[in-house]
Amino acid sequence: MLNGLAEEYIDQSQKFRDRLKREDEERQQEKLLTARRQNQVVTMFSIGLAGVAIFAGYQWYNAQNKAKEAAQQSAVALAQSSEASLLSNRQLEAFIAALQSGRQISGKPLRNETNLEQAANQQAVVALKRAIYNIQERNRLEGHSSEVYSVAFSPDGKTIASASNDKSVKLWDASTGKAIITLNGHSDAVYSVAFSPDGKTVASASFDNSVKLWDASTGKAIITLNGHSSAVWGVAFSPDGKTIASASHDNSVKLWDASTGKAIITLNGHSSAVWGVAFSPDGKTIASASHDKSVKLWDASTGKPIITLNGHSSWVRGVAFSPDGKTVASASFDNSVKLWDASTGKPIITLNGHSDAVNSVAFSPDGKTIASASDDNSVKLWAYLNNLEDLISHSCARLRVYLQSNPNVSDSDRTLCDGIGEKSAP
Repeated sequence: MLNGLAEEYIDQSQKFRDRLKREDEERQQEKLLTARRQNQVVTMFSIGLAGVAIFAGYQWYNAQNKAKEAAQQSAVALAQSSEASLLSNRQLEAFIAALQSGRQISGKPLRNETNLEQAANQQAVVALKRAIYNIQERNRLEGHSSEVYSVAFSPDGKTIASASNDKSVKLWDASTGKAIITLNGHSDAVYSVAFSPDGKTVASASFDNSVKLWDASTGKAIITLNGHSSAVWGVAFSPDGKTIASASHDNSVKLWDASTGKAIITLNGHSSAVWGVAFSPDGKTIASASHDKSVKLWDASTGKPIITLNGHSSWVRGVAFSPDGKTVASASFDNSVKLWDASTGKPIITLNGHSDAVNSVAFSPDGKTIASASDDNSVKLWAYLNNLEDLISHSCARLRVYLQSNPNVSDSDRTLCDGIGEKSAP
C-alpha cells in the first residue's frame, strides 16, 4: 500500500515538473517571438527614418540647385537690365544692375556643368566691365517737382544750387546729394542760378523778367534787379563780386552793379534770345549762350564781341568757364555739353548722356568735375581732366600694365610711366 502511494506521488511529481518545464519553454518562446517582433518594428522604423532622411536630403539638394539656378537666371536678367540702362544713358542704374548681377553669383565657384552657369558668370563680368569703363556719372540730385534748368557750385565746392521750372532754387550738399534749403519768391520759372565769389549770395534769373539776390545761409531775398523787357534766362557774378551779368529773351546781356542793382551796360549782338552768361576767371571776358545756336565771347569792359563759337545743332542754353579760363563749356537743346578752347574757339570734346535738353553747365572749383542740368529732371556730374599732370597720371594708370608686360613695347617706352604716381581713372 505504501509502495503504491509512493509510486503515484513520484509519477505526479514528474508530470508536474514536466508541465512546469513546458510552460517555461513556452514562455521563453513567447519572449523570443516578442523580441523578434520588437526588432522588426525597430528595423522598419529605422528604415523609414533613413528613407525620410534620404528624401529630405534629396529635397534639400534639389532646393539648393533650384535656388542656385534662380540666382543665375537673376544674374543674367540683371546683366541684361544693366545693358539696357546703359544704352538709354541711365548710367547709375546700369552700374547698380551690373553690380547686383555680379553679387548674385560672387563667391560661387563654377562647376562647368551648365550653360546657364557659364552664361550668368560671363554676362555679369561683361556688364561690370562695361559699367566701369563706360560710366562717367557719379551721383544724382533729385527733389525738384519739375524740370531743372540751371546748376552752380559754391566757391568752396561744398554746395550746389539748382534752378527749376517749379519756381524755386534749391541748395544741396555736394558730398551727400541731400537738399539743404529751398529759396522761394519768384512768381514764375527760375532759369538760372549763380553764387557770389564769397559764397554768401545766390543770384537767380526768372521768367518773371527779374533777377533776385538771396542770402545763401538764410534763404531770404536781398534785392530784385528789374530792367529787362522779357524773361531773364541767365545770370552770373564777376570774379570780384561787384558786377552781375544777366541774359534775356530780349536778345541782350545786361551788366549790373551788384550793390545798388543799377544797370551799367547792355551787350547787343545775338540774333535771338540769350539764354546763358558767364564771366571768365579774370573778369575780362563774358561768354553768352543763345537761341541762335551760338556762344559769343565779349570784352567785359567795352561790351564788344571777340569771337563766336558755332557747333551745336540746336539752341545753346548754358555756358561756363573752367577755373583756369582756358575752357568754355556750353549746354544745348541737342542733349549735349560741348567743351571749347577759349582762346581759339575750337571744340575740344562733346559730353553725351542726357536723354533730354541740357539747360545749364558748371565747373567745380578745382576744375575736375562738370555738372550739367537737364530737362530729364536730373543733374549729372562728369569727370574732367585738363591739367597736364593729371592727364599724364590718368594715362599711366591706364597704360602701366601694358607697358610693363607687353613684349612688343620698346625699352624706352617701357619706362615711360616710371615715377608717375598711380591714380584711379575717373
